[in-house]
Amino acid sequence: MIQNPIIIEVAKDTYILNLMGLQSPALMVGTERALLLDTGLGNFDMMSIVRRITDKPVMLVLSHAHSDHMGGIGQFQEVYLHPADIPAAQAFDADRLIHEDDHTPTQQEFVARAASEFRAKPENIFAIPGTIVEDTFPSRRFIPLQPDEIIDLGGRQVQILEERGHTAGEIAVLDFQSRILFSGDGISPLFSITAADIQTVRDDLIHIRAHASDFDRIYHGHSGAFDPTMLCSDSISLLDAILKILDDAIDGTDPGQPVSETLRTRSYGGVQLYWNHPKES
Repeated sequence: MIQNPIIIEVAKDTYILNLMGLQSPALMVGTERALLLDTGLGNFDMMSIVRRITDKPVMLVLSHAHSDHMGGIGQFQEVYLHPADIPAAQAFDADRLIHEDDHTPTQQEFVARAASEFRAKPENIFAIPGTIVEDTFPSRRFIPLQPDEIIDLGGRQVQILEERGHTAGEIAVLDFQSRILFSGDGISPLFSITAADIQTVRDDLIHIRAHASDFDRIYHGHSGAFDPTMLCSDSISLLDAILKILDDAIDGTDPGQPVSETLRTRSYGGVQLYWNHPKES
């Protein structure tokens, strides 16, 4: 039974940290510092994992302020993210609660429950820890990133691209060296838009699409989730499928199927997209 994260080098000095199929933070190492994108739930000591790869200073960037991506921020003194997601990160940092469920279990309860469910499946080869790593720092600074900002890691540059919709301030990270777009939850086979109108989402994705000559692969924040032993990138066709759904919804060609009074969904090109839709009067 595998009980440690799987570190996969997907390009030179570029790593996916597969946290038992639950999350897949990315690590990009330059000559002066490394950039860690996301932390997972906080049930792994991320710095100890990073130190197996590099001894350079580490800059933590959050793709977005959801608990399964920022659960380990207590292990870092500085956290870089989109300014629109800073309030959610500060609120999470204050109470460490999982906010998505109606009954709001604590983070410890959530991880323990996930561990129990994973171990109950005999076909599963992973055993995830059921405890939370203690905070390394008692408080932290949340530092805003700017749209299209270039970050220099030393001999290596990455660009911050807005990808709003899943949260108010989700971002993608375009790594020019590896020619990989790291998309968090914003460009993935299962994508929900609940924090922005679909026109805003489309505009952001069109802006990302304009950088298509700069990347060949897309890794989202849950690569390996459906089969934790496999880790495959997506192509730009995934982005094009999302844009097709959004275009059809905006012009009325295909408004999607209603899931509730305000939520619609459509499947196309390997994508299942959910989006908020104003309640019809």
